[in-house]
Amino acid sequence: MLQGTLDVFSLDEVLGLLSGAKKTGVLKISGDRGSGSLNLRSGALVAGSAELASGDNGISDAIFELLRFESGSFVFDASDDVAGSDSEQLSIVLEAAHVRLGEWKAIEAVVPSMHHLVMLAGDLGVPQVTIDAAEWGAIVMVGEGKTVGAISGRLGLGEVDGSRRIKDLVERGLVSLVAPDFAPASELPSRSSAMPAAPPIPALPTFDDEASLVDASGVIDDSAPVLMNAMPESLPTRRASDVEAEIAAFESVMPDDDEVVAFESESESVVEVEVGEDDGENGSLLMRYLKSNG
Repeated sequence: MLQGTLDVFSLDEVLGLLSGAKKTGVLKISGDRGSGSLNLRSGALVAGSAELASGDNGISDAIFELLRFESGSFVFDASDDVAGSDSEQLSIVLEAAHVRLGEWKAIEAVVPSMHHLVMLAGDLGVPQVTIDAAEWGAIVMVGEGKTVGAISGRLGLGEVDGSRRIKDLVERGLVSLVAPDFAPASELPSRSSAMPAAPPIPALPTFDDEASLVDASGVIDDSAPVLMNAMPESLPTRRASDVEAEIAAFESVMPDDDEVVAFESESESVVEVEVGEDDGENGSLLMRYLKSNG
């Protein structure tokens, strides 16, 4: 089995190796533009397919599409039984595919992506223009405010042919392109593009299974054997000892039951109380309590 990545060995090099060794089997490629496969019999290409390939040229379209992969991997499974009745010489197919790649580079320089919005030109710059039926269909959709991908799809054109149609209109000064703020996934055919890597998910705190870290009230159980690897800074926590100290401080300033009963009975008979500087012992229970507790 032969396998590797396209950043180390190009598709041309891999196919040249297999063809030179007159190998029979299936070469499978997967990468940034989907996946595809090429069937070889005694070093000759007999069949091919690719996810985003357009057209009816079979192996030629598949080779052209697979050569556009910027990154990916390949694996070759040798087999004496491969599907495909065609038999095309590798060098001829590759030469034709590279000619198409050169044409595609020229199209891509004018139409950078299928997600660019196509707008009617405000000023033609010429006194008159002639538009054929195919171009008129595209211009009608341009007036509706469509992207390159949407127009290509409505016209039944693949990525290459659709982009070529828009390129011709741009070069004739009939339309202009506006770069997208984002690339809508719903408009196909779509030129694949690398997506930004998702930010790593932060590790969650891990705790010993023998006890939970915090109970429902947010109080840490001091006695529980807890192993804490990470703790969110925003999580409010209090230790049990702190809570007990707060409760004791609160209870120390509260009157006990006897004082409450005495106060209630005395307040029924006392209408007005005046306490002087030396009334510490003779003052009412309420005033003594207030003095003693600030």
